[in-house]
Amino acid sequence: MEDLVCYLSQFTDYLLNQIIILKHEANTTLESCLRETRDMVVYVSSNTSIETLLTNIQNHLNQLYLQLIIIPYQNSFYVPNGVNHLRNFSYSIRLWNRSHAVAGLAGFFVGGCLFTLLGQHLFTRTKYLAPMRAVVAKNDRGVQGINYFEEASIPLLSNADEVLIHVKAGSLDPIDIQIALGHGKVLRELFNNNVLKKRNDYPIILGRDCAGVIVEIGQNVKKFEVGDEVWAAVPYWMTGTLAEYVAVKECFVAHKPERLDFFDAASLPYSGCIALDCVKNRAGIVDSCIGRGKRVLVHAGNTAIGCIIIQLCSIYNVSITTSCMSQAVNKMLDAGAQSILLLDHMSPDLPQSRRYDIVFNTVGSAAEEFCVNMVRNDGLLINASSEYYIPQDWDGYLLCKIYSFWLKILQKCGVNLWKDVPLNSSILDELSELVNEGRLYPVTDSVFKVKSCERAFWFLNSTKVVGKPVIYFNTHGDTGFN
Repeated sequence: MEDLVCYLSQFTDYLLNQIIILKHEANTTLESCLRETRDMVVYVSSNTSIETLLTNIQNHLNQLYLQLIIIPYQNSFYVPNGVNHLRNFSYSIRLWNRSHAVAGLAGFFVGGCLFTLLGQHLFTRTKYLAPMRAVVAKNDRGVQGINYFEEASIPLLSNADEVLIHVKAGSLDPIDIQIALGHGKVLRELFNNNVLKKRNDYPIILGRDCAGVIVEIGQNVKKFEVGDEVWAAVPYWMTGTLAEYVAVKECFVAHKPERLDFFDAASLPYSGCIALDCVKNRAGIVDSCIGRGKRVLVHAGNTAIGCIIIQLCSIYNVSITTSCMSQAVNKMLDAGAQSILLLDHMSPDLPQSRRYDIVFNTVGSAAEEFCVNMVRNDGLLINASSEYYIPQDWDGYLLCKIYSFWLKILQKCGVNLWKDVPLNSSILDELSELVNEGRLYPVTDSVFKVKSCERAFWFLNSTKVVGKPVIYFNTHGDTGFN
């Protein structure tokens, strides 16, 4: 029996070597066959090696058969059956020809490649199956379609310039409600298809800013290390930040201000970037010389963007008036407003002498007519709401497809469709410097646990909010919050 095992081992090694030789000959044969298929002529470049291989296999099987015959056996049932099967297989070798060998090997290699690719695909998918908690919009019904979701997939770093952030807290912004209503879906679909390779748009993870700790970095990331405490703000067309883990490009991330905890830090990045863009770039108030003597109205100063605009204008010695509800008066005065106009008692029309040089409309199109009546004829009206930075998609299936096709053409021509969003690490660093100097502070309204996200969004959609609501992702249980 030991001789048989030794012989089987040698025979196996021989077969492996011969298969390698046959693989090369089979490839040559297939190429030759394909060249002559049109004329129905089958030409094989080298026949000798294949025939020699089959003859050698036949001879080795015969020798193996003879060794099995002369070996004494104890099991009278098993061994003769094995010998007979081997004998039949040996005789069947004689019936093989080149076509059988080529077809068999081709099927073997094609099948092996297919199953290898399938295995790699299944192995890659399992990396995305680790669940995490998130706040998502499951449809385009607005606040009614926003839900707490426990089965979101933890993202992987798909680019070398990305970081993976373990989110401690994230804030709610009115733009999330706009996204949940379907606004900006065309650009978001382009981003999903071209960058994330994702076809299904829903559920959408909401949230535009967050604060947390970096747990992984891409190989091209230079400014951050694992363990850094950071804050981030992302555009509306990217995956949101109200999740336990988010993968964000380095250009949208900055180190968190040392003076702020995760709650307050989460409420400032997105609104702060927009407010700074409105004051410095769009209104042109870049220093005290320009701001001195300007009469500015911040309409609905109790919004998150309004609270920050008031603080930024006060830095540059601007005379600030804000309109708000009565419950927000004290916070508006603390932010730097010199005078308050209560929305319940405001006159919808003012004479020119009492109108303002600059009016910041933080509500959007709903207050446009009112703000027009508050600005001087030669004054400046600035839409400082989140909706200014998100395009209104065309309604209807046909017009939406035409709009999407047009955007794809622009993208193919090299046009940056997302260049107008004022979010980057440089702006975040500027905000962080103002915070650390004590000249800017966030206005956090309430902190909600993640399971109460639906109630948090209904609260955001009301008129009671002053600043920003924040959602806290507590890894040790949600206690002590709304």
